Amino acid sequence: MMLHFSPGPPKTSLVGGIDRHTEDEGRLKASDHHDLWEQTQEGSPRVRHGQVQVDNNLCVVHDAASFGHSIGLGQRAMMPSEHNAWQTPPGMPAGWRPATAPVIDPAEQAPARGCAGAGAGRLW
Repeated sequence: MMLHFSPGPPKTSLVGGIDRHTEDEGRLKASDHHDLWEQTQEGSPRVRHGQVQVDNNLCVVHDAASFGHSIGLGQRAMMPSEHNAWQTPPGMPAGWRPATAPVIDPAEQAPARGCAGAGAGRLW
């Protein structure tokens, strides 16, 4: 689906109801791809109990003061998100990485590394 979302209600795209609507789990599935989210406030999209794939979208922020967040994960949400872009006013940061990013291991090593390093006071 290709859409252009522009200023309107604070939450632009809601998938799922309130947290107690557990019957929605596994039934709410959508894809947001190649969309333009322009000057939305938040919830681009906002998901509870659903599965939404978010890829190849553009989020354009003209006014940093009215912008809250883009992608909102709620209770029991699953949302892979790849290859999206943000255009923001000068001085407004987009994206975040920890100052000391950990080494990312291949997924195949996760079971062994997780079990070997789990527990209080155990650091890599």
